Amino acid sequence: MSGFCFDGSDEGWLEDWRRIWKFSKKWCGVPAATNIDMLDDLGWFKTLETVPPSILQWLAFCDHLKSTSRMAVLRDNPRIERLEKYKATSLLLQGEGDFHWVVLDADLHKSDPPISGFSTNYNSDDPTDWIYCGQVAENLTSFVIQHMCHFMYSSAGSAILNSPDEGTWYEEMTACFDVTYIRPGLHVFEKPEVVAIIFNDVFDKAQKHMSLSILNARSVNDIPDCAKKLITNGGAFSGVFAELARPSS
Repeated sequence: MSGFCFDGSDEGWLEDWRRIWKFSKKWCGVPAATNIDMLDDLGWFKTLETVPPSILQWLAFCDHLKSTSRMAVLRDNPRIERLEKYKATSLLLQGEGDFHWVVLDADLHKSDPPISGFSTNYNSDDPTDWIYCGQVAENLTSFVIQHMCHFMYSSAGSAILNSPDEGTWYEEMTACFDVTYIRPGLHVFEKPEVVAIIFNDVFDKAQKHMSLSILNARSVNDIPDCAKKLITNGGAFSGVFAELARPSS
């Protein structure tokens, strides 16, 4: 079995979920699922004749995170909550309770439906009033990876960077890394012990960030030179990335 999470040219919701399960194990420390059981409790979705298969995978994934005490991978609260006024069903509620990530009824015919956002309406006293924020991800599988990227942490070193400026970095990263993987809202560069992901913000897909993580790094010398250059773009750092970002005296 390949040590990469994002190799292979196969596309589709099932292959993307295979990548998510591998990614969550290798880069987020989620114990491997020996058997992925589809849930009996589907909440509102049980009213549907056919539930989109990617949503079934999402529910199984969240159940696995709960059962293995790894909910910090998502930080926020997976829940099935009906927003009937807006013909939408929430899959994830922000920890502060003021933002829903939903699938719209109009998209339920798709195997891997897009994800939209609703934020609290602070000008209303009605708790069922929300403000539609538009589509935040072109499909659920991309959204899951984008969301996990916000909270990735490796004791060896992690970083969340501002989106790289235009320049030669793309060609350099493509040449430097073994695997590149492109999906809506995602651009992944992967080596056996380093991963770099450019991803859309889960609140506003017009905003982009880059996540960098490294395994078993002993010093900044273990960071690829093409990735070192991006550290100067500003962001939040830990481990060897913090050492690299620290201003020299």
